[in-house]
Amino acid sequence: MRCLASALVASTLLLVAPPILAQSDDSSGESAFGRTGVYVGLGTAIGIGLVNKDQAWKRARYGSNPPPSIVSTEIDSSVGFGGRVGSRVHRYAAVEVQVEYLPSIDWNIFWGSSPAGILNVRMVTTTANLKLFPLSGRIQPFALIGGGATFADVTTSLRFGGEDDFGSVLRAGGGIDAYLTEHIALSTEVSYVLPEDLLEDLHYLSIGLGLQYKF
Repeated sequence: MRCLASALVASTLLLVAPPILAQSDDSSGESAFGRTGVYVGLGTAIGIGLVNKDQAWKRARYGSNPPPSIVSTEIDSSVGFGGRVGSRVHRYAAVEVQVEYLPSIDWNIFWGSSPAGILNVRMVTTTANLKLFPLSGRIQPFALIGGGATFADVTTSLRFGGEDDFGSVLRAGGGIDAYLTEHIALSTEVSYVLPEDLLEDLHYLSIGLGLQYKF
């Protein structure tokens, strides 16, 4: 059901939202910063894994139940990069495609007080997003929701080899676009990324900082 929901979100945002919003657009009062148009963005992305200790152990051990003595996991965040291409279809709304690459989110697993292994996840996530802006001036906070697909390459020191999985994904969050000029904006974003299907235990918090150029 959640896989179907992700597909419906992505298709609806790309196909239905733009014409509806464009029909309601009254450009006579919009500011230079809230004008319609195509934009591109590029920046850094930080992924903070939110998998709990039991989930990390089960994935590292191919689904085996965690022993009672496991006490903790320490999470090393991953620094990657992201990009987006979108269209401001209304001074209060935009649609976009966002791609995010995180090379290594690590879960250091401890059995009692001793290290038991490391679970490493490399992820590429692509979503179609709808962004809503309550303001159209130089400083523009926004809310974001999207859906798409993610790829994960999972390896662990507890066994040989690894596994590659695909799954649908939902993204929700918000941020601020701060326009330095009419065309260039500094963008910050925090979003919760929720993979589904075989990757449903690999959800993470995404923090992004980058620059956008609006044509």
